[in-house]
Amino acid sequence: MNKGLLLATASSLVILGCGGGDSSDNATSNESTTDTLAQAVNGKLIDGYISGATVFLDINFNSQLDDGEPFVVTSEDGDFTFADDALTSEACWKWVPIVALVPADAIDSDNPEQPIGTPYKMTFPPSGLVDNNSDVFVTPLTTEIWNGALGKLHDIDFALSCDELSNDESMRDELDRLIVDETEELASELSVNTLTLFTDYVATANSELHTEAKEIVSVLKAAYEAESSVSESDPDALYIHVSFFEDDGDQIRYTKVTMKDGYVFDYDVMSEDLTAVVKKTSMLKIKLFITAMKQLGLNTIEL
Repeated sequence: MNKGLLLATASSLVILGCGGGDSSDNATSNESTTDTLAQAVNGKLIDGYISGATVFLDINFNSQLDDGEPFVVTSEDGDFTFADDALTSEACWKWVPIVALVPADAIDSDNPEQPIGTPYKMTFPPSGLVDNNSDVFVTPLTTEIWNGALGKLHDIDFALSCDELSNDESMRDELDRLIVDETEELASELSVNTLTLFTDYVATANSELHTEAKEIVSVLKAAYEAESSVSESDPDALYIHVSFFEDDGDQIRYTKVTMKDGYVFDYDVMSEDLTAVVKKTSMLKIKLFITAMKQLGLNTIEL
């Protein structure tokens, strides 16, 4: 994996997005969804083929399985299907990500004799924004693309919801642009065609992509563990974003926690195996800092 390539991210959005709903009063939304509402969505969950994982439509964009969200459990070959009745219950389903929760007891076909041991998440971007005419293959590569785009959206305070994305063309265009940018960047780093990133690399015996995916999974596990730890320590957080990347040879863990009173940023230098903090930075609450400066009568730039 090249130095400039974002390794992996995990994120959890708790309040910023709202639940899905009926968008029948919007003609544009109706025209964009009725041609697909009656079609089941078939897919596979892949590192190797992952069985025993829960795959769901993340209607409120919080990366958590909530009551009422359609979900299925993957079969032996990682297969899953969202039946047409599950899709028709959510009129804006194709504008939300498909998230897979891979539990510790899930089985990877690459090593079927024992469970994976460490949980993590994988994601496929909203299908309405992906130029993909085949089954949905949820992989570490699609996860990399989605998490990169999502992180940039939240860096500019861009809150997502199923209804808004379904009804707001400009919002869809912005998200589509970020997904395309992330796809092209990853394809360039790996020297592959962009469409290749959305294929079943196990079935096509693409060993290079398979190896790359496994490297990403090792970091997805670390990111998921870090996200879970932050969630426990900050249960009132609106949004949590954890990412790992390389900077001048250092492994950096970046954490952003959005609270009601501001944003907390934290950059930690990690060991090569991402298990220990080599150098911990101090946290910075951006909005609280700005408020304090204003109270002192000092000029600031509003972020």
